[in-house]
Amino acid sequence: MKILSISTQKPHSTGSGVYLTELVKSFDRNGHKQAVVAGVYNEDLFEFPPSVRTYPVYYSHGNSMGELPFEVLGMSDVMPYPSTLYNSLTDDMADMLYSAFGKAIGRAIRELDPDVILCHHLFLLTSMLPDMIKEFAPDSFHGKIYGISHGSDIRQFQNCPFRREAIISGIRKLDGIFALHDEQKNQINELYGIQNKKIKVIGTGYNSQIFNMNKDMEKSKLDEPYKIIYAGKLSTAKGIFPLVEALTELDRDSEIPAFELRLAGGCQEEGIARLLSGKPALRAGDAGELEALPFSALYLGMLSQTELAAAFRASDIFVLPSYYEGLPLVLIEAMASGAIPVCTSLPGIQSWLASKIVSDNTILVEPPKMQAPGEPFESEISAFKERLKGGLISALKLAHSNRYSHDYVYPDTSKASWDGVTETILKYV
Repeated sequence: MKILSISTQKPHSTGSGVYLTELVKSFDRNGHKQAVVAGVYNEDLFEFPPSVRTYPVYYSHGNSMGELPFEVLGMSDVMPYPSTLYNSLTDDMADMLYSAFGKAIGRAIRELDPDVILCHHLFLLTSMLPDMIKEFAPDSFHGKIYGISHGSDIRQFQNCPFRREAIISGIRKLDGIFALHDEQKNQINELYGIQNKKIKVIGTGYNSQIFNMNKDMEKSKLDEPYKIIYAGKLSTAKGIFPLVEALTELDRDSEIPAFELRLAGGCQEEGIARLLSGKPALRAGDAGELEALPFSALYLGMLSQTELAAAFRASDIFVLPSYYEGLPLVLIEAMASGAIPVCTSLPGIQSWLASKIVSDNTILVEPPKMQAPGEPFESEISAFKERLKGGLISALKLAHSNRYSHDYVYPDTSKASWDGVTETILKYV
């Protein structure tokens, strides 16, 4: 088939960006012709197979001017790179977005002649797509258009009122929707008024060639602190504050073995940066010891997929205390790389793990009650911290037992492959 993938934001840099990239690579492995339209900065490089055509739409950033005079639109309010909030979007900015992406999409359609278009995130750009095609590629496209939800788009839709009715109308014009799990499917049905039969569940996958337990996996030695790793955007919505509080209390407990926290990811939130480092920002050059924290902690910065896999293999425990996720790809990647997982039990995660991952050792922590998507009631955070602390204690016990007796049963992640996801997509299109 000929497949065109589209994203308003950068590929490669976030969970949804990695999702797009891995789908493209899987389609390429299976012989499909492809093109990608994505919003980037001038300095960004595409990391797709050579056969994939790319059609960048350039945003402006710093001294680098692009077609769009503002920074990349981020589907989350805190991105790992400089971005524009959807809540700050004006009609003029949206019209410029329509024009710039419409021209790139029209060109991609004329040159690729795709059978299928996959547009990532059920939000503004995806809702504009049917009209864009009529204007910028009239009589050139005769295939089908599908939207892929990543969860963050649903939260954005709930929190941002910008052009809401137009977004609903545009999304309803799509030929179909792909959701990550059944709970998300039900949300899409309720929020957008789309029939269940038009929404298909495709799940997520991971790259087993990168994320695996190969020979370079060296866990902490007998006399070393246990290594706990977090990977993702460093933001309030990811539960960083209660994580730091939980680890601070564990560090004071003489019965808890010594540990070290390792943080991988970008940080654009000043409050988190000051908590971790005492500085207003954390940049790539700041990788190293986080002396502002009362316990041993290391900032790894933004890592490539290969570097992240090596960091997982070198860690004993992976922690993801998020308040909101679609279906966290990084959780599967960490499990496949041999880290004992501690994760918030968010909607869809438990049922998806049960269907795809063979494991009795996934530690799921009940999330706090939310006043809005990704925003817990303040009164709930203390109890959540205690539950998170209990999960970390359980993980440390498993890691301790495994260090001395090697009896930890690692999860079987073999069913969660990208090729399986693309096979499911093609079955429905």
